[in-house]
Amino acid sequence: TQYRYSILKSPTYCIRKTHWHIYRISIHKNKFPLSNKHRWGQKRENMHPSSVKVLMFFAISFFCFSIHAQQNMKEKDYADYMSHLIGGKREAAVPSGRVDILTDTHAYEVKFAPKWKHAVGQAIWYGLQTNKKPGIILIMKSNKERKYLIQLNTALQYANLDDDIDVLVYPDDFN
Repeated sequence: TQYRYSILKSPTYCIRKTHWHIYRISIHKNKFPLSNKHRWGQKRENMHPSSVKVLMFFAISFFCFSIHAQQNMKEKDYADYMSHLIGGKREAAVPSGRVDILTDTHAYEVKFAPKWKHAVGQAIWYGLQTNKKPGIILIMKSNKERKYLIQLNTALQYANLDDDIDVLVYPDDFN
């Protein structure tokens, strides 16, 4: 068995190179890691409590990271998913921009709910350039963002555009 001291230069922390050439960290109770008392061939129930804590830490960290990654999806990720659902073309080029999702009948602009103001102008421009009906897909991450949908619909009604621009809400309209 080969042992190498870690960066801490402490004999209680060592890195063991297994026969698969994978480095593993082990924490020993005794001061000298070359002792025969703590070999890697020992049974699982004899695993050191610190090793269990380290494994639990990494498992919980991985779980939290995966949840965090799902919550931080970009507009592009949502648009890719929705284009598959409604059967549209992604990032269709038009003069001075790109349509997020272009279908046979609509030119959709995909935006997060707080950025609904940006979506109105882009949807109108893309509809004009493609000669299709403009549409907005509003991404709402929580019910707290429903106020942005109300603001968007109110602005469209005020400008008499509520019949001219179709508004879809993700995830409500994509179930």
